[in-house]
Amino acid sequence: MKYLLGFWAPEMNVEIIRISCLLALLVVELVDAQSCHTHSNGCSDPFNMAFKRRFKPACDKHDVCYSCGSGRGVSRARCDQIFYNNMTQYCSGQRRSQRQACYANAHTYYFGVSAFGRRRYLNRPKSWCSQSWVAKCI
Repeated sequence: MKYLLGFWAPEMNVEIIRISCLLALLVVELVDAQSCHTHSNGCSDPFNMAFKRRFKPACDKHDVCYSCGSGRGVSRARCDQIFYNNMTQYCSGQRRSQRQACYANAHTYYFGVSAFGRRRYLNRPKSWCSQSWVAKCI
């Protein structure tokens, strides 16, 4: 075994492999997030409500779920519930002073899609719904 830069070569190789794997996972997550965003219009509420920017990742995933859910056995009601869960998960990480308002807005967004989103849920999925990244967005 060669002694290189103060490390035994096999130990250094393991560390290089570990770092490479972590970087690869980060790239995959970034590509998945960008894909959800690419096939979404974000939070399309007509009132420009509070938390719109902060809920955008949840809105992006919800849009993909509405576009692809029927082809993957995910009902509209389940898409809406996942949307609500994603928003409340975001809210749980907020400062106590903002948390209650965040939860209230999450409920309002959820009510909006539940009450008025029926026409947006596609019974015939889009052509891109079979791509591998879609599962991470639903």
